[in-house]
Amino acid sequence: MLKRKRAAGDLLDEAVEALEQASGHGGPETKIQALQALVALVDPVDETYEVQRRALDAGAVEVVRQLLEEPSEGGAAAAAAAAALAALTRHASRVEAARLALNPVQEVVGGDDGVISILVGMRFGGGDAPAAAATEALSALTSHSRSNTLALMREVVHRLACGEARALSALDDLAAGLDARDDVAVVTDQALMPALGFLREGEPRDRAAAARLLAGIADARPGPAAFLLAEGALPHAAALLRQGDLEARDAAAHLAWVLVRGERRVLAPSRGALGCEGAALVGPLLELVEAAEQAERQRDAAEGAPSGSGDDGGGDGEGERGGEPAPAVDNGDAALLLLRALTAADPDAAARLRGAGSGWAGEGDARGGGGAGRSCAVM
Repeated sequence: MLKRKRAAGDLLDEAVEALEQASGHGGPETKIQALQALVALVDPVDETYEVQRRALDAGAVEVVRQLLEEPSEGGAAAAAAAAALAALTRHASRVEAARLALNPVQEVVGGDDGVISILVGMRFGGGDAPAAAATEALSALTSHSRSNTLALMREVVHRLACGEARALSALDDLAAGLDARDDVAVVTDQALMPALGFLREGEPRDRAAAARLLAGIADARPGPAAFLLAEGALPHAAALLRQGDLEARDAAAHLAWVLVRGERRVLAPSRGALGCEGAALVGPLLELVEAAEQAERQRDAAEGAPSGSGDDGGGDGEGERGGEPAPAVDNGDAALLLLRALTAADPDAAARLRGAGSGWAGEGDARGGGGAGRSCAVM
């Protein structure tokens, strides 16, 4: 056993020495080979993290960090360095959550904000290989580490404030995995104004991403919802609900609902808070509700469960017959609640839903359900 450990130690010493030499004098290929040799020594199921600890003590982790910024064709050397960093900081794969033995290298590397900044830059601005490797490294650095996740969130918010649109979905994913305690709230609150800027003036895809991010933040705590309502986010959510594609309307409905659920009086026509007639939102909202119901019928049919009670407003039964997949709608409940609140506050919107509004009755009839049947289910 002692002999095997000594042999493994010798191999690690050789790998670290080769890495140091490559870092100082070697070309990109030599550096990549040295990095790969180091990674090959890491045992992904070793809960003692022997190789990772010794690599840290020998200074190999610092060399890997330096190679993250190594220029090479297609970013190949930087991608190899990010892959090595992921291997050195990842937790043992067979460790159970109940008795997790954390990788000590993760904490050391995560404490260096420069590493996270470099990796985020690779994730947003590198080619496919560097971006994928950076994503793996960031995943390893933040696994079971709230402090590292918060550090990553702060860097992403910084990028968002600098106008990086890809930070919208990245921050949304990060925030969704954390409870909204004070430390998270401080970071996400800093994202409100930059994200609102994208909602106001961004490209269509970025406006949808901004709506998703803002809805997620405002759904977790009442403070951001009140702030966004005061800052005029509601008319922009309503505009996206009218003009966007189905995915954008889905996000906009969620955002609009969380903004008004505590202050539904703003939906009254006299308030003019929507920036448009409330009746203009009935059609888009009803389409979201129907898409969500269709998806639920298809799931029930796939699971062999009853497909519905039969009073779903005249659906065409595609879900039961195994037709085209229903459009993906995540916020059908929010759309339904917003539609109910809107029709309760706005008589014209209620009339449009009942089919009395100009053009809506014909549209409802053309879909085969009739406005009146659907309005009963909604109201």
